[in-house]
Amino acid sequence: MKWSTALFFLFLASATLLAGCSTMISGTTDSTASYEDQQMTVDIVSRLSNDTITAPYSFSISAQDGVVIIGGFVSDSHARRMALSVAAGTPGVTEVVDRMIW
Repeated sequence: MKWSTALFFLFLASATLLAGCSTMISGTTDSTASYEDQQMTVDIVSRLSNDTITAPYSFSISAQDGVVIIGGFVSDSHARRMALSVAAGTPGVTEVVDRMIW
C-alpha cells in the first residue's frame, strides 16, 4: 500500500505542476483508503486540473468507499456545478459531498 501512496503523491505533484501555478488541487488519502478510492481521487484531481472552468480554482478531494468530499473556494455557481459534475462523472464515485465555499 505504501508504494501506491507514493505513486499517488508523485502523480498529484506532476498534475499540479503541469496545470500551472494558478491551480492547486490536493487529494488526501489515508492508509485505510482502498486502492479504488485512491485512484478515484487521482482521477478527479486530474480531471479538475484539465477542465478550463475548474482549473483556476483550489480544491481538496478525499474519497472513501466511493463517497467523494470536495472542498475549496469557487467564485460562482457555474464553477461549483462543474466541479461537482466532474467529480460525479468519475468512474467509481457513488456520492459527492459538497464542501465548497462560493
